[in-house]
Amino acid sequence: MKKSKKLLALVFCAAMALSLFAGCGSSNQASAPAATATEAPAQQASGSANTETAQETPTDAPKPTTWEWGDITIVVPFKAGGGADTVARLLAEYWGKELGANFVIDNRKGANTEIGNTYYVKETPKDCTALLMGVEIYYASCIQAQNADYDFDDVTVMNFIELDPCNIVVRPDSPYQTFDELNKAVLANPGKFSISATAGGDQMMMIGVLAEQLGWDVKVINYDGGATERLAALLGGHVDMCATTLSGSLDQEVTQILVTAPERNPKVPDVPTIREVTGDDSLPFMGSSRFIGIHASAIEEYPERFELLYSTLEKIMQPGTDYMKAVAAANRDSVTAWRDWDTNQKLQADFWESCTKYLNYLTSE
Repeated sequence: MKKSKKLLALVFCAAMALSLFAGCGSSNQASAPAATATEAPAQQASGSANTETAQETPTDAPKPTTWEWGDITIVVPFKAGGGADTVARLLAEYWGKELGANFVIDNRKGANTEIGNTYYVKETPKDCTALLMGVEIYYASCIQAQNADYDFDDVTVMNFIELDPCNIVVRPDSPYQTFDELNKAVLANPGKFSISATAGGDQMMMIGVLAEQLGWDVKVINYDGGATERLAALLGGHVDMCATTLSGSLDQEVTQILVTAPERNPKVPDVPTIREVTGDDSLPFMGSSRFIGIHASAIEEYPERFELLYSTLEKIMQPGTDYMKAVAAANRDSVTAWRDWDTNQKLQADFWESCTKYLNYLTSE
């Protein structure tokens, strides 16, 4: 009987010890902070793949050098013909040659990119066969200002293909051909001048800063169709000035008035920056920041596919490649560059902070 009691006591103690050990493990796991940053591609590739991927590509098999998984769709949240669409189609042509893949452009415009962004996050395959030509600060503002049905970290940035500064342009026959001339006229005539822009993005931020710091009072006419509609409104005489992007206006018959890059752009060296005219060196970059994004979950679940996408994108974006020559021929070389992984993730986080800080401008009509 004594032996039985001793045995029961030992079993009870062992059970308690196991229970306490499991409880401590659960407590530590629950209190650990959630990951907030996506690991760099090389780190992701070293992780374990899902069962389906591991079975398809055993670790001792050579990695494919060309794409083997069907067409790749790039969702563009603007209509065909705009800046983001132009970038996507040019990229698809040269990336497709390097990757050995066929790219399909899927334009889904509307609601300041919310329609296209939501479609991408919710409806497209999460297996690296669908990419997003995302545009900041619209991607962030759709969440903060419009309660979009997706999360900021649903998409991971592969590269900010273009950091294209916002600018203000006027017609060549406008009586105001410099910023000083236009600024004096705007301040002398509150509410008289009109400007074409797209709500929820960098142009509204620029107009808001000019209103706050210089006292601008202008009528904003919103166009949701992108740069082509905004410029058409200007050239057709429907507005006095246009808020657009530098690359999208260089080949147009317009006069450059202001750019929002931190420094003057070599394409328009005589045009002042918004930091110069306001005297505020703390202003963030304001522009159409076009990025290639991918489902965040796809990076870990399909590391081999992602690595092939990432490495070939990096390759075609090096100086002197056919793609970069085509970019220069399209007058987009001053805003296009390859950026390292950490830089891209920091830029994306910075756009979220800028959206938070200037949200009142982004939601104004």
